[in-house]
Amino acid sequence: MIKNPLTIPGALVAAGVILAAAYGMGLAVDRNLISAIVAERVQHALMGGVLVLIGNFMPKTGNRPSEVCCEPSEAHSVKRLSGWALVIAGFGYSLTWLVAPIGVAPVLSMVLVGAAVVVMAGSLLIGLRARPARQ
Repeated sequence: MIKNPLTIPGALVAAGVILAAAYGMGLAVDRNLISAIVAERVQHALMGGVLVLIGNFMPKTGNRPSEVCCEPSEAHSVKRLSGWALVIAGFGYSLTWLVAPIGVAPVLSMVLVGAAVVVMAGSLLIGLRARPARQ
């Protein structure tokens, strides 16, 4: 079972996997087993996988009273929409780096992630506007 990447141990495991993959890709490039472009594509596809994992676990994390921006149900809706945005952006990011021409992949993948950030910010702003007046 994959640990929640939104915790410190989960983040350390994810970072270790990414670093090990980067080291392995570097060794494979040095030994001419794969090209540098393939290594770059695989590394970016893994980064998209990280976005998918974070987006998947985002709505599953609990709300502490200090981090609730609004009603708990509204906060959960914000997390769900943000999670979906990250999952879709992560899949798109990975797919872009795996199949798009190398000249297009950096721009297209950043457009996808940027769109997810806009959706996340918009859902947070809508959640903040729905917050009840404090007494």
